[in-house]
Amino acid sequence: MASTIAGGEVGERSIGVAAPLTSDLQRVSWGAIFTGVVVALAIQVVLAMLGISTGEVVADLNALWSGHDLPYVPELIAAKRLGEHARSDGVVDPARLAADVERLGATLTSAAEDSSLPEQPSAGDALHDLVVRVRLAR
Repeated sequence: MASTIAGGEVGERSIGVAAPLTSDLQRVSWGAIFTGVVVALAIQVVLAMLGISTGEVVADLNALWSGHDLPYVPELIAAKRLGEHARSDGVVDPARLAADVERLGATLTSAAEDSSLPEQPSAGDALHDLVVRVRLAR
């Protein structure tokens, strides 16, 4: 026997809300939400990598995007601040985003090739000894 909530069928039991659950879910653009999340994550990863290439770790997107010709990033940040599922369609053209990700990836690759840092850290043994000494001193 199906229960209803304010006239809408929801299944075997009522969950106590005043509107049919299906109407809200049908209006959500899941493709736009998914695209917005992917865009934000791609930009954050690439910009974080660019920050690492300079030797500093910065987690603030407002600080990372400047100087990299990404004028749409403040709008994406603003859309995200409006809510976890805020729409961000139309903020950035997908072709522009793909070109920017490729360009920034090339910049990162170039920075890695030009880096004077060794491929592997050389202080592993010294760090291990330090950690052991600190733990034993407690």
